[in-house]
Amino acid sequence: MDSGTSYPDVAVSFCGVTKDFPDGNGGWKRVLHGIDLEVGRGSIYGLLGPNGAGKSTMINMMSGLVNPGGGKIEVWGMDVEKEPLSTRAVVGVMGQEVNFDPFFTPYEVLETQAGLNGLSKGFRRTDEILRQIHLWEERFRYSRWLSGGMKRRLMLGKAIVSDPPILVLDEPTAGVDVELRKEMWDYVEVMRERGVTIILTTHYLEEAEALCDRVAIINKGRKIADAETSGLLKNFGVKEMEVVLRNREEDVGKVLSGMAYDWDFLPQGVAEQRIAESVRVLIRDVGGDGFSDLWCCLGGLCVEDVTTREVGLEEIFLRRIYEDRGRVEGKAD
Repeated sequence: MDSGTSYPDVAVSFCGVTKDFPDGNGGWKRVLHGIDLEVGRGSIYGLLGPNGAGKSTMINMMSGLVNPGGGKIEVWGMDVEKEPLSTRAVVGVMGQEVNFDPFFTPYEVLETQAGLNGLSKGFRRTDEILRQIHLWEERFRYSRWLSGGMKRRLMLGKAIVSDPPILVLDEPTAGVDVELRKEMWDYVEVMRERGVTIILTTHYLEEAEALCDRVAIINKGRKIADAETSGLLKNFGVKEMEVVLRNREEDVGKVLSGMAYDWDFLPQGVAEQRIAESVRVLIRDVGGDGFSDLWCCLGGLCVEDVTTREVGLEEIFLRRIYEDRGRVEGKAD
């Protein structure tokens, strides 16, 4: 990425974007329903959703492979339909599918891609990229002999040959081992430090939670969430608290009955209760200053043990998907 180039604050924007595809029966099926979103410059933006949600269609539109049916997409303030060559020049895409000639070596794959991108010999970074993606030792082997993980690295190398200021990573760690996934994560962080804007799609939600500054959740072509990752976890990621109390169940019930939280006694066998002489309580949806309130309520009881569990992005994702599914099905009824 050219650090001397000035870019606007918004790297990519979708404004009311729709798209229809043939449904195979002579009609049309809408796959995107008025998508609005903005990707900030220099951020890592997570685009999440189940298979068939419309994420790949959005990526193909952004990279100039598919035209929007309606609405407008801008890259660095340039309309992708009116300035397709300029917008394609600043976006690098690492797709899900391996798409290089298996009889080319990694060196030849990157040199060919650089030529297709219009880079003259003096501006190519083939040797540098091969070292970055840890394929220097394999640079003259036929690509068909590379392992699956090495092929994923080579796909990344193709995406960055022109040093693009915007990098789209479509399921970059799908099917790779833990070591390579960690390498990919580290490389994404390096790219962020260089000021590259990264759009990431992934089904590994812990990956999005660890890397992304902001995430959008897409379901059936609709945006159902779009927020900073920390804010999404704070607003929707409540905690559960399990408390072991050395008190009689009826006494515990009297104290907790006045609380606004959802709580239940955890089931235990009668023999176990007699031996342990304790009661287990699961208190759900503990958020904000909830812990302070809880300790005030439990102050008169004998607390033996406390464990908490933070609800993460995966559960938030599933919750929003199920909520949206119910909303859509409700409208259909």
